[in-house]
Amino acid sequence: MPESPALLPTLPPALAALAKLPPMTGLDLLAQAGRVGIARHAKRLYGHHDDVMRSNDDEAVHQMRVATRRMRAVLATTEEVFKPKALKPLAKPLRRVARELGVVRDGDVFLAQLGAYRNTLQPEEQADFDIFVERTQAERDAAQLALRHELASKHYQRLLDELTTFVTQPLKDVVADDDGLPILVRHRAGSACWSRYEAVRRYETILPTATSEQLHALRIAGKHLRYTLELFEAPLGPEAETLLKPVRDLQEQLGAIHDADVAVAQAQVHLHKQGTVPVILRYIEAREAERTAAVTALPELWAQLTGESYRQAAGRALAGL
Repeated sequence: MPESPALLPTLPPALAALAKLPPMTGLDLLAQAGRVGIARHAKRLYGHHDDVMRSNDDEAVHQMRVATRRMRAVLATTEEVFKPKALKPLAKPLRRVARELGVVRDGDVFLAQLGAYRNTLQPEEQADFDIFVERTQAERDAAQLALRHELASKHYQRLLDELTTFVTQPLKDVVADDDGLPILVRHRAGSACWSRYEAVRRYETILPTATSEQLHALRIAGKHLRYTLELFEAPLGPEAETLLKPVRDLQEQLGAIHDADVAVAQAQVHLHKQGTVPVILRYIEAREAERTAAVTALPELWAQLTGESYRQAAGRALAGL
């Protein structure tokens, strides 16, 4: 059974020791800084594994999902300094477990939103709405079973083993040939952060009339920017938080828009199966109104992220590397 204690992994001491190292500096080797980042996030996988396997702890699922996302972000940012064969055992398995975690997490978020709306209904309306909630809960429960199966699988154990090997084996065994010019953190942090920022800023050409798909793509680009800034937060210095806050604020608003889009789509599927249900129609209207309000707030948040004062703060941070 997936819940068997024998299947719960134990944090390797070598990985735990690496995760405790001080924050990176601009003078650290980028490869080693990347490995320390991977170790820190891998430690979070171990730390929340038990709760995900044994309970319905939605926060544990969230934390594991964040850990997989950030490991993937670290690898994407530092991949040029590693041998391809060192990264190959990590990329696909990380994507696989991140996908399983994401389905459960999305279900948790949606159920919380449905619960909040249900609390606003009259008792006689709740019965019709509960059919929708119960269907969503069943889908979430099925996703959790699939997640537990994945976390108890040989694939996942192999991923944990590969992560430990990657971060603890001699650096020379994983680092690509550098032609005698080692790549330090400050040799790549500036271009990594700025290129992610430029990828976000490109959306200024379509933002006033962006589709739901384009706004979702912007949200993903924003996540990449946020994770890159967080990776290099220590060497960026005190300006780092100034750079991060507008990104988080924009992400939150884009997340609200995406959540509303998903909620409306799910409700419409329910209507297709159940026929006309007045309380579901009103739910759709409420979520569409929330989406409209969130879109209306976007220009102000966008200005905070793309304005001259933000770029000046970025310049100061990058100049200090």
